[in-house]
Amino acid sequence: MATSTSRTIPWVIEQQTVVKHELLRSYMATWMNILWQQQERLRRPAHLIYVDGFAGPGEYWASEEQAAKVDGSPIIVGRIANDLMKGQRKLDIIAFDSDKRTVDHLVPLLKGINMKQQAWEVIHEDFSTGTQGLMTKLSARLGRDYPTFFFIDPFGYSDLPMTLLAEILKHERTEVFVTFMTYDIVRFMVKPDAEQKMVELFGTEDYKNYVQCKTPKERVNFITTLYRRQLLSMAKAKHVIGFRINTPAQEGRARYFLIHASNHIKALKEMKNAMDRTSDHEFKFEAIGVGDGGQLDLFVATPEIQIKSALLEYVKQAGSKIEYSVIEDWAYERTAGAARHIKAALVELEGESKVRIERKPRQKKNTVVEGATVEFVSTLL
Repeated sequence: MATSTSRTIPWVIEQQTVVKHELLRSYMATWMNILWQQQERLRRPAHLIYVDGFAGPGEYWASEEQAAKVDGSPIIVGRIANDLMKGQRKLDIIAFDSDKRTVDHLVPLLKGINMKQQAWEVIHEDFSTGTQGLMTKLSARLGRDYPTFFFIDPFGYSDLPMTLLAEILKHERTEVFVTFMTYDIVRFMVKPDAEQKMVELFGTEDYKNYVQCKTPKERVNFITTLYRRQLLSMAKAKHVIGFRINTPAQEGRARYFLIHASNHIKALKEMKNAMDRTSDHEFKFEAIGVGDGGQLDLFVATPEIQIKSALLEYVKQAGSKIEYSVIEDWAYERTAGAARHIKAALVELEGESKVRIERKPRQKKNTVVEGATVEFVSTLL
């Protein structure tokens, strides 16, 4: 997260950031393992790139008592790489921050854990300006199929134009993981002097249609849905998934959402699996389902019912047998569920005689796995 010049360095970490870092830690370990192994199988250079857009100081005080520190995002990723790196594996880390004090604090920390002499650098520059140059610098490596993960965690909503995300995502093997600061956006988008920043953020003036929203909740839903739409249409991401973090101090209201955009369904599924592994927390994650017309289901009170209902409608609309693997891919992107929720919902629907699951020999009856097919049956009764 970017710093304010009024803050001391390091500062006390917010609990929402703790949860966000848990998700990053869980996903990056999977990301590195899968992609390095894939590159090795294909006899390609085992080379990955991690870009931290608003890197922060690399460490935080764990509490107000300032008795212990916890790692920031670039250090978390560096430690994971140290644990998983072997043979010819490489990971470049490129960290940006616009606060010189923050950069000066991070540089020795990152250097101190660079045990395998990797290309890890910290750049004193704002994310937008720095990344424009970086994409030119990386073009040759991206063209050689070096998967690249961008962790973009701004302190607010500035310096994150949609045109830049489009430039990043035009490369097939890039992913972006963005903190979308709904609280700040809803608060400031009504101000005339914020108009240019909002147009840059969304890549369109359509954000002004927020005036049709009657409540703050409707505005949150509107702008988050618009942001997803722009990632798909303008930035050309093939898959976009969002997560909200419930904030107890705000009566469960989400101060921000986390948005993951990629060009591979496997990346989306692994990110949601990482969320599912780290969601047992006071500041819990909730994946966001997608309703009619691409409208996000941000405020579904019972995700289990939403998952079940969406699956039933999808199978019904298919009109014939559909493979479970196809259903799972669709449900990962369109519902709040991960594999365990999707399987449980289908088994419940089977028990209610609303779908028929045709399993292969020796497949268990209390679940549904790849190779099985599902068919809507209510109209056949």
